[in-house]
Amino acid sequence: MIGFIATVGIGVLFVATNPENVPAVVFIVLFLLLYALFYAALGLVILVLRRLDIISWTTRRIRRTALAVACVPVFLLILQSIGQLAIKDVVLTVGLFVLLYLYFNRTFIRST
Repeated sequence: MIGFIATVGIGVLFVATNPENVPAVVFIVLFLLLYALFYAALGLVILVLRRLDIISWTTRRIRRTALAVACVPVFLLILQSIGQLAIKDVVLTVGLFVLLYLYFNRTFIRST
């Protein structure tokens, strides 16, 4: 449901707006919708992998993973949109998110 709403919202923004004449709030909404779309798509892919018995993650872990991994492409798109994306930024971003995910995953496992 989230993916459908995000897809419709992105479609409406692309059709109804001119990127040269919109305020910054529209771009923020666009990136939030893209994040929701990536989250829904990644969650669906991981759920399919669980149904096929390729992974045996809990629903909570699937949500956490999708939330964390969906940040990476959105952050890279933000950097690209302001003209600041380079190869070193991609490597640093992916490395940082992997380290943060591993750290939070370890912290969560210790607390339960």
